Amino acid sequence: MQLPDRDQLFEEYFAPWYSSLDRARRGHGGVREDIEELGLEAPPSPLTEKVRADAAQRIKLMADAAGQDWKKLLKISGEPSMAWLTSFDAYFGSKEILDVVMNSSTEAFNNDYLVLCCELGSVIGTVMQGLEPRLTWLYDSPYWESALYDPQTGSRLNVFFWAVKRMSAHGPDDSIADKIRRSLELLRR
Repeated sequence: MQLPDRDQLFEEYFAPWYSSLDRARRGHGGVREDIEELGLEAPPSPLTEKVRADAAQRIKLMADAAGQDWKKLLKISGEPSMAWLTSFDAYFGSKEILDVVMNSSTEAFNNDYLVLCCELGSVIGTVMQGLEPRLTWLYDSPYWESALYDPQTGSRLNVFFWAVKRMSAHGPDDSIADKIRRSLELLRR
């Protein structure tokens, strides 16, 4: 069996958990582009401060959970780093991703596929902020709609969707660590 397409995985594992309001605000289905150009002023958030704070807390919790879940599996330690992502890239090939997909229920919010993608997105965001401190979070609901924003270029980096792409037919050969390096080079030019 082959790995499913990124949009199919998104529709099966993520789309069911959007509220009707979140779905309407999002305006489209499927995986977002890696980088979107928003302009040099971040758009105002339509969300309440409480919803944004909840998203921030969930992102931090997912990065912390990755530290626990990945420690034995990937033999990592310390804080989120490029070494964590290099270990992730080395471990998760097509077979390992397919195993996660096959063992994940689309009807359970805490299924392994959704959780692993959200952990990966949180780690990507945490690592990128450490490497480029000017990046700030644009918090959204559900929290995996949150993205990093670069105020110098007006770019929105949809890091949670990088994770979905990496964990689909499109991603086993696409190194997250390399993608971060390329994206930061692009932003710094």
